[in-house]
Amino acid sequence: MKLPKERQERRTLSLSGESGKARLFETANINVSVAGVEVGGVIAWIQRTLMTTRTLKFTIYEKKGVAQVSGNLKPFNIADDALRLDVKLDNGADTVDLDAIVDRLAHEIIRRRLAQDSSNPIRALKLDEFRSLVDVVKSAASYNRSVALDLPMRQEYQDLLKEVTPLADKVQRWYQLNYLAASIAESAGTPARAAEFYGRVKKALDGDAKQTKLLGEVRAKIATLQPQTNLGVDLTAAEKRIRGYAEYAIDYFNSLLNMNLQVPPMKPVPPDVQNAYWDGISYNFAPGTQSIPFR
Repeated sequence: MKLPKERQERRTLSLSGESGKARLFETANINVSVAGVEVGGVIAWIQRTLMTTRTLKFTIYEKKGVAQVSGNLKPFNIADDALRLDVKLDNGADTVDLDAIVDRLAHEIIRRRLAQDSSNPIRALKLDEFRSLVDVVKSAASYNRSVALDLPMRQEYQDLLKEVTPLADKVQRWYQLNYLAASIAESAGTPARAAEFYGRVKKALDGDAKQTKLLGEVRAKIATLQPQTNLGVDLTAAEKRIRGYAEYAIDYFNSLLNMNLQVPPMKPVPPDVQNAYWDGISYNFAPGTQSIPFR
């Protein structure tokens, strides 16, 4: 019988124990006697029993373009223990990447364990949304370290804002997530969006006596952002327009003088500063300059 052209294969993936020379579930050869009776076999039996109950086994069924992973999470005492995941193959790949499978499995196991708490907002997120949240948190921490070194990261924060916004919009009562989104929006130069996220945090914390300090900080944030919002300043749109002017000018001079200049990093000046200036690293633009006729 000929196999169908579409590649189909089943494989088994088992996860157990710990890496290293001495693994947790490695059977030990121990001779123990009690009152002259050898009971060393009991130790090995206990270890085999533990290994059986703590080992996760998954079946991988591969077909064109996707690998279906199924298994049971009962060893983790997860109520929703039946698991089935679809993992898409990378373009041009003949087989699924096991690292990708393990990555998705790890995120799904953590998501389900956290979701067992009925009060945990994680319950509202699907697997891909949870993975996106993890990536957002890691990226935000990395960008914050870069900012501490005076590196321009506004564009990166703007891209990150696009990733966190759908998550914060979906779970608006999750004040920790909306606080994170607000701080990212501030760094991205979008005060209106930041004020909106902080407003959700304020709404969620109102009346909570344990969060008085944080609530005061959030109110202060909103008060600072409100004037920028009232002025209708959209810093993202302003930067895009001013960047367009800069690109036009640089292209002109590169062509005229046979140079290879690049558009510099940009960031908005504080609200109380009206003049644009160069600080040696970035062009600090005043949003109002976007309305000056350029050509």
